[in-house]
Amino acid sequence: MYRTILGFDTSALNALHRGGPNVSPLLAGPDTGYAIRLNGTALDEIVAHSLPQERERLRTLCRRLLANGAGDVLLPFHEITTRLAVAFESGARLTGRASMFGPMSTCDSYLTTR
Repeated sequence: MYRTILGFDTSALNALHRGGPNVSPLLAGPDTGYAIRLNGTALDEIVAHSLPQERERLRTLCRRLLANGAGDVLLPFHEITTRLAVAFESGARLTGRASMFGPMSTCDSYLTTR
């Protein structure tokens, strides 16, 4: 089933995060009808957050937004170029989509290794 893609930038993630527990009913709508797309800039800003507790709360929010399995993560620019360079050097064939998008597991590994 095709779902319309709904993207969230950093300001939207922060607004949802500030909503706390009251945001759960709001997340039910996009969860049922949309494929959520998070962008790399938002991930970079989460990684750079100065408070570890807030960083983990934002990471949990991202995981919740992608919980229906229909969405993905547009990787940060430097991750995309690294993947393309590695593929080129190894002679592997890599499609543009495969190098630019990843599932939540990609987001998790990015957020926890930075």
